[in-house]
Amino acid sequence: MAEPTSAGDALTHFINSLEPEAARAVRPAVERFVTWFGAARQLSELTGAEVQRYHELAVADASDNGENGASALSHLEPLRAFLAYCSRMAFTDENLVPYLKLGENAGGARGGAGAIEELAGEAYHVTLEGLQTLERALDEPEAERPPVPEKPPATMADK
Repeated sequence: MAEPTSAGDALTHFINSLEPEAARAVRPAVERFVTWFGAARQLSELTGAEVQRYHELAVADASDNGENGASALSHLEPLRAFLAYCSRMAFTDENLVPYLKLGENAGGARGGAGAIEELAGEAYHVTLEGLQTLERALDEPEAERPPVPEKPPATMADK
């Protein structure tokens, strides 16, 4: 666990880690959650039960506004990214993303279902060993190239 970090500090850290356009898109939803949780509270105090409660409130609020369940879940996607970031940075004791109950296609670097659509179902899963093998295969052609002479003979002949 990293040093205790307040929810407000974690929000700032998270927003600063994003490209400006992405930060503008996710900031309102994450700020809403941080305000609900308490900006001064330590993220180490955040529990799965609180994340579930927030999820329930967000779904209820969306239905009160005439939105369907899928729309409510899409509003929680920025929060998923924030909680995943907090887990990676060890601001929280555990990964709290599963408590959002966004479904099995949620999550991942690009938001799960969105990544599947973007890749048209042609995603490839690679193990760490497989990735290392691919990287070695990319490096091999470089090693096989003949070295470039420091001063090519034709260049020296022109002088």
